Amino acid sequence: MKMPKNVKKKVGRKPASAYVAEECARQNIVSKLELLQKIIDYCGKDEKELGRLTTLVSSAPTLVLPVSLRQFHNWCDTRVVNSFVDEVPVIRRIGNGTLSKNAELRTKADKLLAVIADMLRRASSSEQASDEERTSRELKKARKHVKTLEDALISLRLQINGVTRERDTIERKYETLKKNFRRELDLAMKEEVGARAANISNLRPKSRSQ
Repeated sequence: MKMPKNVKKKVGRKPASAYVAEECARQNIVSKLELLQKIIDYCGKDEKELGRLTTLVSSAPTLVLPVSLRQFHNWCDTRVVNSFVDEVPVIRRIGNGTLSKNAELRTKADKLLAVIADMLRRASSSEQASDEERTSRELKKARKHVKTLEDALISLRLQINGVTRERDTIERKYETLKKNFRRELDLAMKEEVGARAANISNLRPKSRSQ
């Protein structure tokens, strides 16, 4: 393994490979910080992209964007970052104590992680508010629909009541007509019977004494 040009060999203290490893570890931290900064620059002022980022982060099965130092140490999955940043470098887990040896990078990491956490929290709150607004709109729509159905039901009941009253009136008229018809029929039959009886009486032969 070749030693990076910016790494100076310190004879008598550490082997060259140790300095190379330290520089590689430092560069890994820098790469992670640069990715966080790019995410902040890209999504921080775009609510739509921030919402997309929040959805991807919350639905991911693994750690894809850190919000704490512990997560920053373990972060090595750049699948979500690839959706927002071009030319994403390979990042690896950070060894114990590595970040603490670079106080400046540690301070920068704290700041960037705080910004990321605030962004995601803000997006989550905004999404929750949007869900509440959408639920409120749907509830109002449902109530309006129920009111329409209730009005239609009341109108239908009034129509039914009107039809029922009309039916009752017709039934009463029918019963009256039926009674009148029977009475007139009975009367007509009696008159007919009486007339026939009179005719029969007239047709009987008169007695000799008359």
